[in-house]
Amino acid sequence: MTELLVTEMIERLAKLGFTQSEEKIDEKRLKKLEKHYKLSIPELYRHFLLLYENGSPEYDIQYRAIESVPRADKDNMLSFGSFLVAVDGSDSLEQHMKDYYERMPSSLLPIAADLTGNLICMGLSGAAEGRIYYWDHENELAAKIMLQMDLKGITSIDDYWENLYVVADSFMDFIRSLRMEEAAEIKKVSAVIVRESMREGFIESMKLAREKLEAEEKKKKEKRKSK
Repeated sequence: MTELLVTEMIERLAKLGFTQSEEKIDEKRLKKLEKHYKLSIPELYRHFLLLYENGSPEYDIQYRAIESVPRADKDNMLSFGSFLVAVDGSDSLEQHMKDYYERMPSSLLPIAADLTGNLICMGLSGAAEGRIYYWDHENELAAKIMLQMDLKGITSIDDYWENLYVVADSFMDFIRSLRMEEAAEIKKVSAVIVRESMREGFIESMKLAREKLEAEEKKKKEKRKSK
């Protein structure tokens, strides 16, 4: 079953402009992360991390959450930024685990981000296990604490879910929900149309120009004969 899901995942991501890594991430590195944070990375997501070193798509991507998200558009569509992959840098999975470890429930793992600081997380245990969530950074617990807002009896980050919304019931369902933004699709199709039109127009213009030159040359020859 996993092999079929991996194949489907690769095919879907390829259509959206994600490319696989030439050099695979070391399995030992994932195990080190699991040991340090006392978690177990789900099998399909593990395959993803071992296959992809660049989490950014070629095109603008969006997705529809299954739960209403305040920051979504009228169709509950949200813009996707990039996956967090197991490589070095500020956008890596490892760095995000470190930066957000105490800013979201411990049962969640950040797996992707949009372009405005919000995250997409995967549930690893309890009622959240397997589910994918949208984490709204502007409504996180740390922000409420800084603003001295009423925490309504919340004593732990694990109790705070007010800035979390269900995106998909599984990682594969989330992959299936990803699609090219309409504007990107139109731009891509338009580029092809313009390219083809230019090619056809160029050929037609060349044909007309050649006919015009031949006609002028014919007139010149006839004029010479008549003298």
